[in-house]
Amino acid sequence: MYDINHLSRSVRLTDQAALWKTRTIPFVKACRWPDEWLLKLTLVYESSKWLCKNGKLRRVDLDGFLKLTIDAMFSKWGWDDSRLVEITSSKIYGPRELIRVTLERAEVSLSEHD
Repeated sequence: MYDINHLSRSVRLTDQAALWKTRTIPFVKACRWPDEWLLKLTLVYESSKWLCKNGKLRRVDLDGFLKLTIDAMFSKWGWDDSRLVEITSSKIYGPRELIRVTLERAEVSLSEHD
């Protein structure tokens, strides 16, 4: 997902990841929430391609895909993802490639006074 140049200490999306993000952003629905909310995000990645033909689990970097998905959504909304305090992600079998997204108010506090 990322090209890392250790000499210049830079990281950039691979061309394939950048293309996926560019193609995904138009499908992200508009979203607004109050400024004081902390957020809980649940992502379910559905695909029929989690297994190889021989039945072994296909190597898919879920963490990288999670970060790419979050970047695409928050880029569309014009927010940074610092309000995310709880993230759950999972893979399920399904007949087509899709990501189910649930974003809601988190029931946690980051303050000791609450």
